[in-house]
Amino acid sequence: MSATKYQIFQWVAVMGPNNRVQPACYIKPNNDFLQFSTANQYELGCIISGTNTNYDNNMIIRGYVNNSSKMPNCRPNFAEVTGYYIITLDIDWLEYPMYNNLGFIEFYGINSHK
Repeated sequence: MSATKYQIFQWVAVMGPNNRVQPACYIKPNNDFLQFSTANQYELGCIISGTNTNYDNNMIIRGYVNNSSKMPNCRPNFAEVTGYYIITLDIDWLEYPMYNNLGFIEFYGINSHK
């Protein structure tokens, strides 16, 4: 697994602009990820794998990075205890992956070549 590939711990459906339902996933970041996402203004190219769903299409999807405590209806204790960050994907919601196939997400820079 490369340094830019992270295990997905949870999937959720979130309401985006214009009442669009979008997928979002939770990861546990490291310092390299936090620096990389900052350098890219919290917008990254994402490739999903290992979910056995239509998300696994090897296509780069724009993703938006947020600390899980900054999301609507957040649970501050959950965010503090887990340290998870949430990545909202700029695609339409398709489905929940099975609990034993939550998959992985790999990140690429959109705004920076770091």
